Amino acid sequence: MSSHTIIHNPITHRFELEGYEDKAFLAYRWINEPSEIDYYHTEVAPELGGQGIGKKLALFALNYAKEHGIKVKATCPFVARLM
Repeated sequence: MSSHTIIHNPITHRFELEGYEDKAFLAYRWINEPSEIDYYHTEVAPELGGQGIGKKLALFALNYAKEHGIKVKATCPFVARLM
């Protein structure tokens, strides 16, 4: 798992696990671009489970918002638990 990289894909509005973009991602929507964002869905395919990928995605997304001064609303329960 440590060799994988999280990427931000602004076109799809997702943070994705590079090489597994359709199997591990955190989706977002802008509430008030560029000042407020909603992290609404985290998905990790079963075959990638148990490796902490969901947590890595969520922490990356939360750090991205912090670094860019973006207020976060997390309607995804998984992300909300990490805030």
